[in-house]
Amino acid sequence: MKRTTGIATVESRVLIPVPLLEQHVNSKHHPQEQRVNAKKVISNFESITWCTEELEVDGFIEIHLQAEGNKHRCLIIPVITCLLAVCTRGSAPGYKHTWSCSLS
Repeated sequence: MKRTTGIATVESRVLIPVPLLEQHVNSKHHPQEQRVNAKKVISNFESITWCTEELEVDGFIEIHLQAEGNKHRCLIIPVITCLLAVCTRGSAPGYKHTWSCSLS
């Protein structure tokens, strides 16, 4: 059995259904919607409206291991996780997915 010398990289392969998320957010009223008046904070910027959604997504994580002899090994771990997705809307109509993070 070859020994591993460490983790080379870790990659997340979780797919976020961005078009479906944006369609869902734009089709319903969000009582948790917040409005930030950026003009009070920074001049020459527009007001931003934002809302959040919780999504359950699945995918896998790849862990690339550095083995002896400069060879690589890869572990693939399936995952199901909840994401917190934040969507924002400025002067353009409709919310757009801005960023998301894992809740686990």
